[in-house]
Amino acid sequence: MTSPPSTEITCLAAAEEIRKIADSMVCLRSLGVIRSQKLVSDLGEWIVANLFGGRLADSKVQDNWDISYDGRRLQVRSHAKAADNLSQWTSVSTNYDRYDELVIVVFSELFLVRRIFRVPASDVALRAVNGRLRWASVREFQINPREFPAYEHLNSVFENKLAV
Repeated sequence: MTSPPSTEITCLAAAEEIRKIADSMVCLRSLGVIRSQKLVSDLGEWIVANLFGGRLADSKVQDNWDISYDGRRLQVRSHAKAADNLSQWTSVSTNYDRYDELVIVVFSELFLVRRIFRVPASDVALRAVNGRLRWASVREFQINPREFPAYEHLNSVFENKLAV
């Protein structure tokens, strides 16, 4: 029987792994993936922009949209969910005329994409209640990222058991 690792070894290993995260953040920032301190939002926006072949907005603070794609304005909302988190809704802007589509990206606890919804703003307006959009109400808008040509280059950011 082996004894558990000492506190010192565990502490050193954990510190090393935290440093790897910090180094990854530097690299992702230099690649333009991370543009703010909102990691989950930045990851979702970058993945959607690249999956759709869109362009990230120049400013992170422009009004109600994040990506321009094929003449459309996309608002992206991203969520990182633990396996036991039963909350399945997104807060939405009620300025439905300022974006054309809402794209909801749901990440796993490992920050891999679990599912993506692409909802026309007109449907968001019809289905949102008190500024919240329940994912169950937009199931038919869940997309299959494998249908996008860019999926081939992005497949490593998706869960193997991608919910489609």
